[in-house]
Amino acid sequence: MEELFSMAKLNNVFIEGPTMDSLLTNLIDELSKKIDNTTIHGIAVLIDESDTPVVRDHHNSTLSKNILVIMDNFFCSLKRNAGSGRIKYTYVTGVGNFALFPTGSGPNHITDKSLQPKYSTAIGFTEDEIKQHFSDYISHMAHTRSQPENEVTEKNILEEMCEWYRGYFFSEDTSPKNAIFNPCSIKRYFLNGHPEHTWLMNGRATVLKDELQKHSLEEVLKTCYLTPKPISKITLQRSMSIDNIKLLPLFYYYGYYTIKEYEDGNYYLDFPNLEVKDAFYEEVDLAVEDREKEIMELKNSLEILDLDQFFTTLNSIFLHIPSTLYDPQCTEEAFLKAMQALLTGADILAESEYTYSTPDIVVQLKNRVIVFELNKVGENEGENKVMEEALNQGKKHVQVFLHKHKPVTLVGVCFKTADRTIGWKAIYYSESGEEIEQTTTSP
Repeated sequence: MEELFSMAKLNNVFIEGPTMDSLLTNLIDELSKKIDNTTIHGIAVLIDESDTPVVRDHHNSTLSKNILVIMDNFFCSLKRNAGSGRIKYTYVTGVGNFALFPTGSGPNHITDKSLQPKYSTAIGFTEDEIKQHFSDYISHMAHTRSQPENEVTEKNILEEMCEWYRGYFFSEDTSPKNAIFNPCSIKRYFLNGHPEHTWLMNGRATVLKDELQKHSLEEVLKTCYLTPKPISKITLQRSMSIDNIKLLPLFYYYGYYTIKEYEDGNYYLDFPNLEVKDAFYEEVDLAVEDREKEIMELKNSLEILDLDQFFTTLNSIFLHIPSTLYDPQCTEEAFLKAMQALLTGADILAESEYTYSTPDIVVQLKNRVIVFELNKVGENEGENKVMEEALNQGKKHVQVFLHKHKPVTLVGVCFKTADRTIGWKAIYYSESGEEIEQTTTSP
């Protein structure tokens, strides 16, 4: 109500009334009288961050419901005035649709444009726009970062920007021309002169943080790693009750996932870029707090190279996933992502799909490098054969890490999704690349 009085004062009109509905209608009446119809065709209403009041007080169910009732009445007033022609446009923004659609019939005159191809590039920059509007910045950055022995070109800068900050798609049209750069991150990139993890600088979304802590680690893994299933267009568009939040749409609404492919009425979601992927792992840390003992066991066992204990703990985590949440068709890539998330949550420096020759996961310890190669056990395949194949795949990667002047341990891992068992074999190499210990294997 205070905001309505402020707008009336700003426009030099007087309003009065006992309710927000009457004040809003009175304000629209008074503003309409001031409109010069030869130059202005109506009143435009902008409601920014419409979900903020509901999300802010989502812990208090009664208060949230009362807020939704007030918002529904507000939208009903807007709808009546829009029907009379005095309101030309109503534009509503928000991270999620918690407030807009669960309220009631009030906002049903507003069209959700968030997944319409026509508007898919409205928020953010395309690559063509980056080249057009920021060419001077790119040129300056390339010149500043160039060294006599290492020239940095404008092409290098643009490729770096794409890897770190591009990748959002807001419709089923996922052609490269529609890939969006995060505008806030781009601004900081030019200010800093190099890539930084700026995604979390705005502060974690409260509802996202709370939901990650509320859901079990198993459900987080199932939703985000073990079963990266497609999500239907209807599910992604469907409004979410603040009392019944689904993780996958939530990650999409808050920008951690974006559309990567659209096929047969389904969206396929994934991380948009490197910056967001790294930030997501930070958020996963919140979700593993209730499994802190097991997570610390992962770290401690790796630091002393107790692989038997490491895989016993890892297997225990996966075995505790409820059968209703587990996908027996889990892919090799999904298992790799789940293992990466657990290692990151345990504060272990682990990189997946490594830059040099791409082993699956590389763990950098103070006194050792551990290279993991993962293979899924298919039907009618023996575990020993699969582990040997993983070791053979990994042997060509060992030489890459000898420049670290550390011993290297190569671990071939096999996993069976049907019964959730994990097997392993390891070969130990000296700093010079010689095999120094007999191969060890899982019991």
